[in-house]
Amino acid sequence: MPSEHIMIASLCVTSSAALAGWFSAWNSRRQARLSEANLRSDFRDKIVDVHNRVTDFHRALVIWDGSESTKPAQDGFIRAVGSLAFYSPTIRGSARFFWR
Repeated sequence: MPSEHIMIASLCVTSSAALAGWFSAWNSRRQARLSEANLRSDFRDKIVDVHNRVTDFHRALVIWDGSESTKPAQDGFIRAVGSLAFYSPTIRGSARFFWR
C-alpha cells in the first residue's frame, strides 16, 4: 500500500516537473520571437531615419548657398552616415533576417 502512494506521488512530481519545463521552454521561445520582432522594427525605423536624413541633405545640396541654414541638414547627414557605418555588419550579414 505505501509503495502505491510513493508511485502516485512520484508520477505527480514528474508530471509537474515536465509541465514546468515545457512552459519554461515555450515562454523562452515566445520571448525570443518578441525580441526578434522588436529588433527588426527598430532596424527598420533606423533605416527610415537614415533615409530621411539623406533626403534632407540632398534637398539642402540642391539649394546650397554656403549659408548657415543648410548646416543642420549637413550635420544630420554626417550622423546618418556614422550610424550606417555602425550598423553595416548587420546589414551585410543578415539583411534577409530583418526584412522577412
